[in-house]
Amino acid sequence: MVHVFQAATLGFRDEAPDEEGGENAHRAIEQVGKAVIEVGVECRIAVQHLSVFLAEHGYRLADATIGFNDYDYNPPYARCLAKNDQAELQKLEVIYLSAAADAIAASQAGANKVFGHDIKHVFLLHIGVFDSLMFPAVLDLLKAKHFKLITLPEAQSDPAYAAYADVGPEGGMLLQRAMTAKNIPLPSTSDDTSATLNKLCL
Repeated sequence: MVHVFQAATLGFRDEAPDEEGGENAHRAIEQVGKAVIEVGVECRIAVQHLSVFLAEHGYRLADATIGFNDYDYNPPYARCLAKNDQAELQKLEVIYLSAAADAIAASQAGANKVFGHDIKHVFLLHIGVFDSLMFPAVLDLLKAKHFKLITLPEAQSDPAYAAYADVGPEGGMLLQRAMTAKNIPLPSTSDDTSATLNKLCL
């Protein structure tokens, strides 16, 4: 089972905040977001401060277990679309779905290594034109892999999320944190598509 959400979904809460608290929370989120950009290497500290602030105001972070560099696909899509290069656009779609499939498989494998079985997953996709166009294909991919769409609260009701709820100083998504905590080697990241994407439709 999987819940799919976009990066704009920062977190969720069981009850709506009061008007003043909500306004303060939004201002604080904006300020911390700017701080993350400005401090660079210290962004982990800023994220920790944000996590504490959200918790104090009744928010819970929406943890994720599946994700890939889907945000890198929008620039080459814009270039190929401007050139009306249909062959490269089709190539881009194939690379995107392949990366998505690899991310799903890696997360399922990671869950089995950590917990001995698969878990309810949360699939993080970022907001972008190409992501929106590919979203139906991603849903088809999940269906082909026998996933069932569920709500975010239902996904995060899985005990796995409570077991590794602490983001900690290193950050990372749930399974990355869990594998690090158990000294399980993280999957290789050598298969990076960024170089290929950067060359498309130049």
